[in-house]
Formats: sequence, structure tokens, C-alpha cells
Amino acid sequence: MLFNFNPKSVLLLIFFAHGMLYALLLSGRYWRLGEKASGWLSGFVFLCALYLVPFMLGYAGWYAHDGYRETLYFIPFQQVLLLGPVLFFYLRSLLFPGRTFTRKDWVHFLPAFLYLGYSLIVFVYDVFVVDTYYFYADGRDKDLKFWYQALGWISLVYYLLESLRRYRNYRKQTEQWVSYADAIRRNWVRILLLAFLILLALRLLFFVLNPEWDEFGRKFWYYICFSGLFLFLSVAGYSHALKSAALPLVSASQALMRLPDSEEEKTPGSGMGKLPEGELSNLKTRIEQALQGPSGIHDPELNLAGLAEILGESPRQVSAAINQGFQTNFNDLVNRFRVDSVQEQLRAGKQDQMTLLGIALECGFNSKATFNRAFKKHTGLSPAEWIRKNLP
Repeated sequence: MLFNFNPKSVLLLIFFAHGMLYALLLSGRYWRLGEKASGWLSGFVFLCALYLVPFMLGYAGWYAHDGYRETLYFIPFQQVLLLGPVLFFYLRSLLFPGRTFTRKDWVHFLPAFLYLGYSLIVFVYDVFVVDTYYFYADGRDKDLKFWYQALGWISLVYYLLESLRRYRNYRKQTEQWVSYADAIRRNWVRILLLAFLILLALRLLFFVLNPEWDEFGRKFWYYICFSGLFLFLSVAGYSHALKSAALPLVSASQALMRLPDSEEEKTPGSGMGKLPEGELSNLKTRIEQALQGPSGIHDPELNLAGLAEILGESPRQVSAAINQGFQTNFNDLVNRFRVDSVQEQLRAGKQDQMTLLGIALECGFNSKATFNRAFKKHTGLSPAEWIRKNLP
């Protein structure tokens, strides 16, 4: 039987074809370049493309054809218990590239493996054990059963919460470890989390509007919305991989390799008792001197490990001194010194010789956006407002 081309089947076929294309492109980056994040995203896109197959082929008439229908029933196209874990590990590989996949991580895939085992039992029993179908006596695809789809939604909720927790921890860690936290804020991850939330909202909305999930033909608009969302993630994710490879931030990569990815692992400086006043005062003075030195704030890629090496102290000790003595984190402290340096340059009339952005870059900021945010945060004014208010 040929594919029955009609508006519904063709639309889903287009999304399916694009999904498979991007899955191949991303898997190519994984195998050629060793990009773990691209490998996970490839898996997610592939699963999303498979998710469309039952309805795409249904609209194409395959489920109405004897022989085709019986074969398709036994193929578990909709792996809803895999979507959450795979997307979670994609996000984790973006935020914590130094974290390897361990045997303990396989537990996240146990529910999906159990469902695959159930699907295999159904296939063996109905095809080889009994003369007439037992599990498929009702003629309905088990992947579309409400209990399975609802379980998949619960799984997605859990992994969204886990992803949000990891991202919050990442933000906290970068502010403690590096002086360019804004540059590695990972806006793509925020977009990814928003898309994750939209996916959950879509599924919940259609569950409420149409609880008869296994009624074929009543979910077309849901599948169109789902297709558009996963195609956006495919294109944007592939674009992000290309940009990340073209514009690497070397020290950022090195620093991120050291970040723990769970809140159980302590941030540098946490868990330490208060430093004695004499030791704290001495370390504060040395930190200030180091930041104002040649390898200090003027280095746009300054990080906590580098500062600790200059001081001959452990990163944990230096971070504790910053948190306790300056009442802030490493990123904000360094940017405060950089803002002070910019203000000194402006008062000295340096703006007559170079642009404001040039001064900011010379003082250690790595972009105009980072400079503007830091300046506003530490002075309460934009650079232009501060100049009008403080300079003649």
C-alpha cells in the first residue's frame, strides 16, 4: 500500500523528515567531534520524530490496512518515558561538560526499559503463543493508552524540575568560580527550559480537552503544536552547537569542567567555619592587591582558581574570604572592582582618547552587555546616566 498523501499526513511527514535530518546532523557532530550535548539532542530529536509516526501513518491510511496495522501495533514508536531523561541529560551536558555518564545514571532509563520489556512480552504472547490476539483484541495501540501517556507526562514534570534545579546550581557555581558569569549564562538553556515547560502545558491542555487519548484522529492539532516545538528545538539546538564550536571561551570551558552538578556538592567556600579576624583581614588585603595587579581584574577570563593560585591559597579558602569579608560572590566582587576602574578612567578623562566600550574592555569586561549590567548593578545608574551626573 502506498502512502496516502493528504494535508494531515503530508504536514506530519514534513516535520518527521526534518526531525530525522537534524537527528542525523547532530549525531554526526557527536561521532566526528565528540560533542556529548549534540549526541543527547540527536537522541531527543529522533525520539520526537518517532513520536509522530503512529499518527502520520494513521492519516496515511496504514492503520486501516490489514497486515500493516498488525505490524505497526507491535512497534513502540512513542517512547514518552525516554523524552524527559534524554532532554535532562542534554541540558546537563551543556551545563556540566566535565560530568561523565555513569552506571548509576542508567536508573533514569529504567521505566523506559520496563515498558520496552512489556512491549516485547505483548509481541511474543500475541504473535507466538496464542492463536488470536489477547493484548490487542481491542484493536487499539498500547502506546496511546491514557495510563502510559499520563505516566509520560509525570516523567516530564519530574525531569523539568530536576533540570531547573541543575540550572539554578549552575548559576550559583559560575558566580562563585568565574568573573564572566554573564558570558556563560547559557541563554539557550533558559530557552530550552521554557520549551520544556510549553511541552508540558500542551500535553496537559490536550489531556483536559480530550481525555480519550487513544481516540485516533482527535489529536491532530496537538501533534502539529508538538511538531513545531520539537522542530524549533532541533534547529535552534543545532545552531547553538555550531556557534559554540565557532566561538569557544577556553577558560570558560576549563572552569565549567570543575563545576559539580548537584546541590549536594558544596560550592567553594561553603561548609567552612568563619575565618579568624586576623586571617580574614590579611586575606582581604591580599585579594584586593591581587585584583588590582597585572593578572587581576584586567584579565577578562579571570577565575577563582587563577586568583587562588596567585595568592598561594586554596580556591575554597579564597571563596570563603570573599563571601565573609566582602559579603558577595567572586563574580560580583571582580565586576565591582572593574566598575571602579572604569569610573577612575572616566574621571581622568580617558573617554577623550577612546570609546566607553574600549575603556570597559581595557578594564576587563568582555562585552558591552556585561559591562552595562554590572555598571547598573553596582551604581544604580547606566554608564551614560552616571557620566551626565558625575562628569562636567
